[in-house]
Amino acid sequence: MVINIWASTFHSMRHLRTLNNMEMAGRLWKTVLDAIDEELTYAISEIPQATKDFVEPFVKLFSLGVSQFHLIQSGSCNDDWMEFLLADDAVGIIEELDMKFIASLEGLCKDIKQVVQVLPYIKT
Repeated sequence: MVINIWASTFHSMRHLRTLNNMEMAGRLWKTVLDAIDEELTYAISEIPQATKDFVEPFVKLFSLGVSQFHLIQSGSCNDDWMEFLLADDAVGIIEELDMKFIASLEGLCKDIKQVVQVLPYIKT
């Protein structure tokens, strides 16, 4: 409710730029990011396993990003919030995601190759 009221007071892009100012909007971002992280974590538990294999690494990366944001807000970390991508956890998640994408692309290429091989023999 507070977020809706606050967002409805913006009348120009200049007003929206205040969201980039962490001193002014940091508490708002903290609330929004925590809510999104909670919703994504719940949603990932409810989706089918085949979809979960691809979506779960993105949710894990988002959770790492939210924790990096909290570290920045508390002052125990520098202001580069993308730095969490260089951590061992994030690198492992990204490598896992890369391998899943490569396996999926190889499967897609194999399926396309089979269709192209059979296609000339189908009567139209």
